[in-house]
Amino acid sequence: MLKILVIDDSSERTELIRTTVASFNDAKHISLNICDTADKGRELLTEYFDLLILDILLPKKERTIPQAIHSVNLLSDIHNLSKPYIRPGLIIGLTADIAGLNTHQDAFQRHASVVLDGSLNSQDWLDTLKDQIINLVAAQQKKHQTHANKLLISVHGIRTYGQWQENLSNEIKKYSKNFESFEIKYGFFDLLSFSIPPLRNRKIRKITERLTNILESNPDKECFFVAHSFGTLIVSEFLKSVPEESIEAVFLCASPLSHDQNIDHIVRASKCTVNDCGTRDLILVLARILVLGLGDAGRIGFSRETSKKFMNRYFAGGHSLYFNKTKDNYFFYEHFWMPVITTGAEVEYRDSRVNFIGEDFCDLIIKLLTVLKPFFYVSVMIFIIVFFIMPLFIYLNNGDSY
Repeated sequence: MLKILVIDDSSERTELIRTTVASFNDAKHISLNICDTADKGRELLTEYFDLLILDILLPKKERTIPQAIHSVNLLSDIHNLSKPYIRPGLIIGLTADIAGLNTHQDAFQRHASVVLDGSLNSQDWLDTLKDQIINLVAAQQKKHQTHANKLLISVHGIRTYGQWQENLSNEIKKYSKNFESFEIKYGFFDLLSFSIPPLRNRKIRKITERLTNILESNPDKECFFVAHSFGTLIVSEFLKSVPEESIEAVFLCASPLSHDQNIDHIVRASKCTVNDCGTRDLILVLARILVLGLGDAGRIGFSRETSKKFMNRYFAGGHSLYFNKTKDNYFFYEHFWMPVITTGAEVEYRDSRVNFIGEDFCDLIIKLLTVLKPFFYVSVMIFIIVFFIMPLFIYLNNGDSY
């Protein structure tokens, strides 16, 4: 993920930059951050950016007069080793007042890599920015293409053949030709077998054995997991036997694990665990209220604290939203999984939850049905025994008496 920070109080210029970045073919691998004052820029510059685009005439705070001294001081702070700011890989200065730059020319030439005429009546500066960004993206991709020690393991859900796994693997290979992918397939697993705990657990055990063989055959590779629906149960079980932080990242989505289930073993085994949730996942609601041993952690998240090692993310959508295109016309996995897997980018937090009328009532009904679920199964068993097994037993006994 290429990280760009723009510090500029010109809304027209920042909109031009935003539109230009959005037009790139690789825009999904660019993180663009924009702020309009020197002090806001300082807050963001405590983390690393590949490119800083800095307005030379900049206000220190909101509703103050833009002055070059504020940009100069910001540049000085970035290069001061005693301060917590991190120097970006490349710094480009922009100004529509080239004549006014003379006062601080030495400081900008010493600290900024390039200073461009950012006048809105000229597009030359924008063309230069395009070239620089394209070159930075290309360099980053080449760097990761030479990295041959990464492994991607994907596991699909029930009642599907996991076509999304091949799409994800193909996209990954564009950024690293030697990136090895294992698409775990186990055929069409029917709903009835999935609903019966012994049959479900038997399937899980068989697949975890295959996962063990894969990791044992690739001991020195950085490993990433992506699991959907039933696949999250498989990965959860497998990670119980994996050493601490031996996995780079685990992405769980549409998980039917219980929201209050202890997942310490997953978080411990991975350097980063992400649980992606679809807030409209009705399939998980049914799993929670109807199927023994299951819940809807892929809808409401796991009940645990957010940290650098674990994050719940919430998206408006259903059980398969992770394989659809977003409003930016990218597939979900291109935007939210690939940057972390291919370039080691930080996980982007997202929370699309909104309150709605009747939310309390719906939540209460789901909780009530969840509590009643065991009683429902007991009632079904009693019904079967009383009306089927016992009459059959009586019939057989009566038949023996003749």
